[in-house]
Amino acid sequence: MKTDYLENTSVLFIAQFGTALSLSSIIVLLPFYIYSISKYSLSKTILWTGLILSASNIGAAIFSPIWGKLSSKINPKTLYLRGIVSHSIVLLLISSTQNLPLLLLFRFIQGIMGGISTIGLIILKSSVSQKELSPQIGKFQSSITLGQLFGPPIGAYIAYKFSYFSAFILASSIMALVFIFTAVFLNNTGKEIFSENPNKKIKLRYLELWFLSFSATIHTVYLPAILPTILSSFNYSKNDSVITAGVIVFIYGISSFCGAYLLPSLPSERKIYNFIVLFSVLASLFQLLHLFAENVYSFTTMRVVQTFFAAAIMPLCLGIVANRYTGTDIGILNTARFTGNAAAPLISTFILSFLGLKSVFLFLTLLTLLPLNVFIRKKHFYFLDDKERKRFF
Repeated sequence: MKTDYLENTSVLFIAQFGTALSLSSIIVLLPFYIYSISKYSLSKTILWTGLILSASNIGAAIFSPIWGKLSSKINPKTLYLRGIVSHSIVLLLISSTQNLPLLLLFRFIQGIMGGISTIGLIILKSSVSQKELSPQIGKFQSSITLGQLFGPPIGAYIAYKFSYFSAFILASSIMALVFIFTAVFLNNTGKEIFSENPNKKIKLRYLELWFLSFSATIHTVYLPAILPTILSSFNYSKNDSVITAGVIVFIYGISSFCGAYLLPSLPSERKIYNFIVLFSVLASLFQLLHLFAENVYSFTTMRVVQTFFAAAIMPLCLGIVANRYTGTDIGILNTARFTGNAAAPLISTFILSFLGLKSVFLFLTLLTLLPLNVFIRKKHFYFLDDKERKRFF
């Protein structure tokens, strides 16, 4: 029997919005904070920035499935609350950290706690009917996106007006409020029951689609790690850079949201291939045009257009798989998102440290064009009927 549909879904949406708002509020200012406390050389500091920003996504990619399995043994609400309060504590610890290795450890722990979104989806599944599940998952994801849009400018503003410490304390306080709200209003749903086949073999299909999704994710999330260097090249002071970075991330965040929401609805099933090629080429083109930005305004304009097209690539790739194959295939393709989130700051800061900013833009352009070349060569494959397609597996 499903629990109170309206109450639990509303509580989850508010909780996920607050969580995303809190965690994203520190993302844009974290590179600047790292620079301010680093005792290393500039090149080593850039590498540390990539590691620290990637750590949470690496932790999330590794431990998120474990959180899902734990929900069959522990009450999901209990897991959800433990994850929320852990985030609040870790953010509090980060606020007083002046040591980069320790900051790296805290960020990794924060990623481990990232499984709360997985638990949230499990609670949502137990709270609504099968008919309502799909649209409610869409709203669940939208609440996260909304929090991610407003978090960066809020965090940047607090750091600019007050201090980094104040921004971290605010983020921790928001998580504490989310904990109290969720503890009071979220209904228990009972343990999740899984039916698993341990002998099932997972086949890696559509490898080029995985790499296209991986590169598209990197395109949309790599920038905050190297924004201090970019804004410095435009002669922005440290204080002005923090608030400007928050505005830039907010603007292209809206663009990404619009691209992911609007563009995938344009093509029919037979036209998905053409639109993936078109959007990949346009995203790569505007990524390359970053090389010619003369000021922060032209740079931001190119970034907005680029992320608008890049954000639509992965949903379209998922569309190809979802139309023909199983949830396992969708799950495999979806790992590109976690991996891209983890790899983006590592790749961008590593190349920036050793080869320079222009090399970052060139590499990211090639990162999309190479799997796109394979995708174009396999055009015929995506329109085979089921019997013909089975010969490939």
